[in-house]
Amino acid sequence: MGLAHATTESTQLGKYNLPKGTCIWPCYHSIHFSSEYWKNPHQFDPENFLDPDGTVGMRPAFMLFGGGLRRCLGMDIAKKELFLLFTVMLQQFRLLPPPGILKLNEDYIPGLTSHPQKYKILLQNRM
Repeated sequence: MGLAHATTESTQLGKYNLPKGTCIWPCYHSIHFSSEYWKNPHQFDPENFLDPDGTVGMRPAFMLFGGGLRRCLGMDIAKKELFLLFTVMLQQFRLLPPPGILKLNEDYIPGLTSHPQKYKILLQNRM
């Protein structure tokens, strides 16, 4: 779910008339789990974030920071920081499931924001 917004004037959205001041809660679940935009919408697939030539790219359907004029102002810096964090982490460590765990729990906890179940992961130094 995104943050709540309100219409600043009467607006027609599809077949619905939204009067001025109508509270709107964007729900990104429908686009993030749509087979129209994702090959395997209920599985994490890193190939979803690769362009046809194999370079890392973002799809318009990935709305982690919201969308349109109301998207997160810190999106550009956050994306750069996340890229650096994960690049350094993956250069230094191998991420493995703990001994005896064959598969991590991919279920999420729904709510205002959805988040993963708690799990343990083993970091193995690459050096």
